Amino acid sequence: MRIGCLRRKGPTGRSRKQSYHNLGADYFDRRISPDGTLLASASLDRTVWSWHIDPEVWAAHHCSIPNRNLSFSEWRLYKGPNQGYKRTCPDLPAGEGALAR
Repeated sequence: MRIGCLRRKGPTGRSRKQSYHNLGADYFDRRISPDGTLLASASLDRTVWSWHIDPEVWAAHHCSIPNRNLSFSEWRLYKGPNQGYKRTCPDLPAGEGALAR
């Protein structure tokens, strides 16, 4: 199993290191929290890693990075011309050139 962390800007404006952890032969144990929102692994090198696996946390995280919805032209590029525009970040206004839905 391979899990990755997203690259994110730190307080200085520089990108934080993107890290991936391979949960293959080097892991000792892995567990999911009782509420199903965190995955933790313990490695043979005595490192413990944890990740949010709650889809709502990931959605909020992905909306916080650009802090906007896709523009109408971006939507058409990535979703296609036959897919109606929809705000993917419901707490933010519709993107440039799009009607709010």
